[in-house]
Amino acid sequence: PAPASDGKHVKDKAVNMTVYLMPDDHKRLKMMAVSQDTTIQALVMDGLDVLLESSGQKPLTRWKPRKKPRS
Repeated sequence: PAPASDGKHVKDKAVNMTVYLMPDDHKRLKMMAVSQDTTIQALVMDGLDVLLESSGQKPLTRWKPRKKPRS
């Protein structure tokens, strides 16, 4: 068995998911993220929250953001 994760990084706990987008759609999301000073990941998580809440479910679980911005 694999050793237990110490959970210090989101990748130690989270499940990876792939979404395929057409190039124009990806560009639109990227531009939206830049204009809102956020990431595509954050936009997708927010969109999933809307979908879940519209079905009477609680929003996605968030983890703590990075302490240091990516360079």
